[in-house]
Amino acid sequence: MTACPCCGHAEATAHNRPESHFACPCCGHRWRVAGTGGEACDYSGMSGRNRVPARQLQRKFADRIASVQALLKDRCRILEVGCAEGEFGAMVKGLADVEYVGLEISLDAGIAATRLDRVLNQPAAKLSEGGFDLLLSFHVLEHIPDIGAEIGHWAGLLDSAGTLLVEVPNSAGHPLRDWDSHPEHLHFFSAASLSALFEHAGLAIESLSSGHYESPVYADSLRVTARRALAGQEKNARLLDRFRLCLDGPFVVYGLGGDFRNCVLPVLDQLPVAALVDSDPGRVGERVTEKHLVQAYDPARFAGLPILIASMRFKDEISQGLQATAAAPVKLVGLDAIYEMD
Repeated sequence: MTACPCCGHAEATAHNRPESHFACPCCGHRWRVAGTGGEACDYSGMSGRNRVPARQLQRKFADRIASVQALLKDRCRILEVGCAEGEFGAMVKGLADVEYVGLEISLDAGIAATRLDRVLNQPAAKLSEGGFDLLLSFHVLEHIPDIGAEIGHWAGLLDSAGTLLVEVPNSAGHPLRDWDSHPEHLHFFSAASLSALFEHAGLAIESLSSGHYESPVYADSLRVTARRALAGQEKNARLLDRFRLCLDGPFVVYGLGGDFRNCVLPVLDQLPVAALVDSDPGRVGERVTEKHLVQAYDPARFAGLPILIASMRFKDEISQGLQATAAAPVKLVGLDAIYEMD
């Protein structure tokens, strides 16, 4: 019995058709073991692997630029694993002021070195530097026997806020093919298996899409972007920082419905809440936590305190009512200001 390298499911099954391979019934991943129909190749002596008709190359690069451009920031550090001759990296350098480092173990590294800032001629597992803001890899992962270890190496090269963008063939790589017979391809990903692989590596997926063009034969590729997943304590700390930034000191919570229970109550005892208020007079005196009872809204008593409107749906109505009854201007903050991501 062989465990799935993506989701870890222990009951992967062996198949002999169309070639010897394993398949995971849980995430849909299929893979070959090097030497049993697949080949773990030595690329160090190869060259020219990106030499294809210009129109194909232009289409491929245009598809990639569409995703990468949104991730670019001036002075960011980029590592491309499998940069080939560095042509794509040169295009990216023309779009922003970035440091672009290529990793290429084939002879194409020599050409790439004339186009990029630096080119490293060794596997990712042997790199000692890190702190990259963006790591790119296009059609590399399917060639690697131990994909779990490789993704771990890549994640370790990122800055704490860095982004990983990876592209691989979607299953056989073309909607009209059921099997990919490329002898160097060891892994055949599904959207589920690629997601599972990243999540097991401690990465949080930000986007996953299919239909990306690599070549006429691999016209359907999966592309995923991810960042390091936050641990529970770090998530909580960042959420509390958002409350503090928006409300700055003790505040009143107005509206104790579903949004309050979902978004405020889990961290209520960690917030400097001066009072809980609801428009329903029948709730006054209701105990919400050991420390908090529902109170009636008193403009004079709460004067000067910011108010968190804990209702997405009725935010505008509540805001208008509070402004009409307040004796002086009051700072009103909605949950959307706290939870909205950039």
